[in-house]
Amino acid sequence: METSFALIGFLIVFPLVVAALLLVVRPEGPRKVVVCISAALIAVASVALVLMNLGASCTLLAFESEALDFVGTGVSLVVAAVVIGFAIRYRNLWAALLAVVQIAGTLVLEFVFAHEIEVPYGLYFDSLSLLMTFIIGVVGSGICVYALGYMEDFQAHEPAGAKDRRPTLFRSCSCSCRPCTSSCSPTTWSGCTPAGRSPRSARSSSSATRRPTRPSGTPSARSS
Repeated sequence: METSFALIGFLIVFPLVVAALLLVVRPEGPRKVVVCISAALIAVASVALVLMNLGASCTLLAFESEALDFVGTGVSLVVAAVVIGFAIRYRNLWAALLAVVQIAGTLVLEFVFAHEIEVPYGLYFDSLSLLMTFIIGVVGSGICVYALGYMEDFQAHEPAGAKDRRPTLFRSCSCSCRPCTSSCSPTTWSGCTPAGRSPRSARSSSSATRRPTRPSGTPSARSS
């Protein structure tokens, strides 16, 4: 069980480290190395977690971290603030309203109700969680590797002097490729759903990724 817990922690933290690294790595060669190696490690760790827990119905894990609770709350608020900023920029009233509701709900839950709930176990995973971990860890990693060639072709068709958006794209890809933060339910951390713990530890953050738009009239040399 300690090994499974360590793999879950790795699948949560490692993609975030890679995402931060890809944001500052600009040259194409080093970026390919980082993406390919990290994708392989994430895929292997995901498969290992699944194989070690085949047939698991419900596995409870004791986990508690006040620091991570506040970090999760902060991330949720920052994401909502970013959504509001883009909603104002692009005049999307509904997106702004939903983000405001998210901020209000997060603050009320955190400071009004969360402290009254006692939870013996912070995380659990089951067969569905493992299935989603496998899909995201293996298929998602493959998508990141495929995106290397796709975005290289995309950038080649951009106008001269256009900003290179590949660091941002691969940062988003790496964050989305966290098998232990993407499965099961809206209150799930990476396929490990909080079971009976304070809602504060069950933070989930959603991110919207914008698909790059190819300039009109330019042919695509690669099909997705």
